[in-house]
Amino acid sequence: MYSFKIPGRAFSRFIEKKGSTGSNVNTVIIDRLMGFFWLGVFPFVVLTLKAQDEIQIAGLFNLGSSGIWLIVFFLTLLILVVNYFNAPRPSNLIVYPQIRDLVWSKGMVAGSALTWIIYLLGYEYAFRGILLFACLASMPAETAVIINVLIYSLFHFQKGAKEAVGSIPFGILICYLVIESHSIWPAVFLHIVLALSNEWFSIYFNPKISIKTSQA
Repeated sequence: MYSFKIPGRAFSRFIEKKGSTGSNVNTVIIDRLMGFFWLGVFPFVVLTLKAQDEIQIAGLFNLGSSGIWLIVFFLTLLILVVNYFNAPRPSNLIVYPQIRDLVWSKGMVAGSALTWIIYLLGYEYAFRGILLFACLASMPAETAVIINVLIYSLFHFQKGAKEAVGSIPFGILICYLVIESHSIWPAVFLHIVLALSNEWFSIYFNPKISIKTSQA
């Protein structure tokens, strides 16, 4: 674990350049990279060593149909609208953006986005890949979705009961898309849209946060 934190710290030092003092960049970046490792890389390696076909079942190598991606397109628009109106709320700004610096550099914005994407790749592989497909192989789809969404919701309780409850409809929706498409990629894409749009809108609507646009 210690050796994995070294690149995380190096990367966080890069993106926090020109940020404010008292930064929590290290903590956030390391948490995301560690999450990607334990939720994505580690189980992928284990399944690779165990049986190649189990990785195929986890929905990595199927992109889904054009019909599914048309649904994803409209859901993307819906997510952007909802996040735009939700972001200015005090209850949201207390939590987001996760990096609590008041002065962001362009590198911080880009670096935070990149680590969100990396983390969510591992996150969705674990939840909507391994867990969901493993449940589908041994129980009805409805039961598999209930189990998946309950565990998914529990992961959000650290951010408050409101977010935990709010994650339930989103969890059900992306489980449906994964089951219909036999692919985790619609879930990965929508979760990234959800996370990044909320972060960017939260930065925009927070009057205390500014983004440095020059070398000064």
